[in-house]
Amino acid sequence: IESLMPWAKNGEQWHQSNKGFPPGQGCQWEQGLLKQLLTIVGKLDSDAEINFNLRDAIHIKPSNCKAFWLRIKTKQAKALEVITYCVKGQFNVTRLESISSEAELITTKPKIDEAIFEFQKTADFPAVELTRFLKEVRDGLLKHYGTGAA
Repeated sequence: IESLMPWAKNGEQWHQSNKGFPPGQGCQWEQGLLKQLLTIVGKLDSDAEINFNLRDAIHIKPSNCKAFWLRIKTKQAKALEVITYCVKGQFNVTRLESISSEAELITTKPKIDEAIFEFQKTADFPAVELTRFLKEVRDGLLKHYGTGAA
């Protein structure tokens, strides 16, 4: 039955659609944000492994790396939530706040830190700063978890 679900049949289209949001809430963020974010990912790593086959999120690994880079939660009503998986101690909260006031850094996990951002409007989307940050995250992951086949 899972293979018949819209995210399994055409995940990319599913994640960019207005369907699948919490009942009665709909999408309260500008859906063009997801396209902008995926464009940034494609420019930074055109061979990244992008998994669209989940109901509410997209998972991304950098090419030649065994660690996850991003989890993009596409079916949250309030905002597009972007979780980046960073090398422990690579960033501090001040660095994240330069990207978004809606930022959180989780450092309690044993092997990796999580930087979490929420975006609602394309006008407030910090494309240049976020691109720079995602490149740093990717470089850190490749250094620590890369397969060396680059």
